[in-house]
Formats: sequence, structure tokens, C-alpha cells
Amino acid sequence: MWNSYSRRREMSLHNFKLIRRLGEGAFGTVVLAKGKLPGGPEQLCAIKAFKKRIIISSNMRGIMAEKEALMLTRGHPFITTLYCCLQNKDNLFFVMEFISGGDLKEQLNEVQFFGEKRATFYAAEITVAVEFLHQRGILHQDLTLENVLVGSDGHCKIAEFGLSKLGLFRHCKARTRCGTPFYMAPELVKNLPYGQVVDWWAVGVMIFEMITGHLPFYCDKEDDTDVNYAQYSLYQKIVNNEVAFPEGMSLAAVSIVTQLLMKDPEQRLGSNGSVGTVRQHPFSKGIDWNALEEKRVKPPEKEKVPNKHRRR
Repeated sequence: MWNSYSRRREMSLHNFKLIRRLGEGAFGTVVLAKGKLPGGPEQLCAIKAFKKRIIISSNMRGIMAEKEALMLTRGHPFITTLYCCLQNKDNLFFVMEFISGGDLKEQLNEVQFFGEKRATFYAAEITVAVEFLHQRGILHQDLTLENVLVGSDGHCKIAEFGLSKLGLFRHCKARTRCGTPFYMAPELVKNLPYGQVVDWWAVGVMIFEMITGHLPFYCDKEDDTDVNYAQYSLYQKIVNNEVAFPEGMSLAAVSIVTQLLMKDPEQRLGSNGSVGTVRQHPFSKGIDWNALEEKRVKPPEKEKVPNKHRRR
């Protein structure tokens, strides 16, 4: 059944007061709402609506994969929570946890780039979430700063599982190329079979982006007028170019980005599939992982970082 709750609970869209639109995509909208869920108090929610009339079979598979991934991860401190699923004549609905702090990209744009202490904190919480996903055979495949939300408490929540793949454990491979181009690993760009380590590549891109304020591989301004050429140029850089590190980046930060952005997926940090491979890197020195997983580590204060990392 599509509805996550039984009939006796009588959950429907009428249980919620719609407040305002939060965003709009190709297949529907996300709306801020307030309502009372079974067994809980009245609270704010984000309701994600999918229009049935424009959902084709491939899109439906993605929606169902997203639902299952969110069901499998329910309750994790660093992954968004799906409360329930509903439907009416015209739409399918995900009733989601509302995250009020925006996404990491928005926060990054406010200050240009993060200090390494702040970047390390976010990277650690993302690492815990990605490890959890991979242990359950879930490949996110669209990890970007835009898809990491920040709650009012300052902690991260990975969101947007529409491109996720299920049942993809350590030795399994997928073949469908999808994701956000700037975060794609070389094996994805080259249409080769790929596994869980494409997510670790994306984590490396995010760490570099948080610390420097720009992506490790990007399109030059002269490429922007021709979309096809710009994408071709980007893919060539991902496959062939090495990362240019700015002055001022710590050796530990350079090291972890270098190891996460290894072109050969077999050599990439996280490739052996063992828990703790990434978290044991010196970049995370000083992180109390038990306290972090229990959200007992206080998020670092938002700071304005001196302008020392510049694109070459």
C-alpha cells in the first residue's frame, strides 16, 4: 500500500494546515504545513507532493526507491525523517520532517567558505550518515551541499533520495548514470559500472567546496554559453585533471580530499567498505564519534572566515 498508516488512523491531507510553498520541482511542490501526527503533538512538516498525471513509470520507481530508503533510515540523527505517505486523486504525498536552517550551500554562500573546524564537523556528520546508508545497501548517488540540510540545532540531515539505489552492497555495481554533474565520480562520467565509492567521491567534493568556497572541478566562464561543451569540458576535467589546492589548506584537509578524489575507485578512501575507514583519517582527529552520533557534540559557531583561499 502507498499509505504508510492504516485506515483506522484516518490520516489524510485534511489533517494538515498548509502554510506556504517552500519549493517547486518538475513533478510537484514542497509545502510547509502544520498538523498532528499519530501519537505525537502538533508540529511543522514539509509535505512533498508528486503530481500523478506527470509521473511515468521510471519516475515512479524513483519515488518508491526514495520512500523505501527513507523508511529504512527512519530515526537516524543525520538523515531526514519520513513521517508518513498519503495520496488523493491527483497527488502522492511524503509528509517529511521540516528542517528550518536551510541547506549547506545556502550557509556557505553567506560566508564564502567555512573554517576547517566547521567543515570538519559537517563532514563528520555526513560521514556517519553515509556509512549508515552503505551498511544497509543504500547508495545515495546525489550527495551535494544542496542536499544536506541544517536544522535549527545546527546539525546536518541528508535529504533527497530520489536517485538512490537499494540493495547495492559492497561488491554490487550499478550502471545508470545520474546525479549532479559537478559531484560525479570519474567512473560515472565514463559510464562504467560503479559502486558505493561514488558517494565518497561526492563527500570529497563537498569537503573541498566547504573549505575553499568553490568546486574542485568547474566550468570556465568561456564555456558557459555552450551548455553541451561546458558539460563536456567539466567531464574531461573530472576524468583527467588533478585538484589544485589553494594555499592555507591544512595538510590533513589536502590529504583527505586527495584520497577521496582518487580517480581509481579501487584506490579511493572508503573503497574497502569497512566501517571507520574515512573517520579514521587525521582530518577528523579530535572528533568524539560516540558523542557525535548521539548529537552531544556542539555545532561550531558560524564565523566569518578571512579570505585566504582563492581560486587559482
